[in-house]
Amino acid sequence: MCDPSLLLSPQVFLLGLLFRHRVFLTPMLTSTKQLRKLNIHPEELELPLPFKEDIQDVYVFRRVVKTLTRYEISPTEPITYATMAAWIKRVGEILGLAYETIPYNLRYNAANELDQSS
Repeated sequence: MCDPSLLLSPQVFLLGLLFRHRVFLTPMLTSTKQLRKLNIHPEELELPLPFKEDIQDVYVFRRVVKTLTRYEISPTEPITYATMAAWIKRVGEILGLAYETIPYNLRYNAANELDQSS
């Protein structure tokens, strides 16, 4: 759980955002320590963690809007695909990856890993 490479993991990043904004319906689920204590029953393959009602229609990655005095995160507008693709490409360049990183690669590789796992 403390490996520095996890900072680049989309799942860890998303979990950090979810815990930061306290989006889970269960009030005691506020950190990874509580997450590790959850038990999945042997006959089930997953444990649903429902979100609060007021957060269910909010985008995780939202557009930044310039106001007269500062920049703010839009409460309703999502980031565009082009913006996200440019960020992902830049992260690939920073990491020194041999091939250009595009959102399709991430989706394909994540789905492939999921399909191959038991």
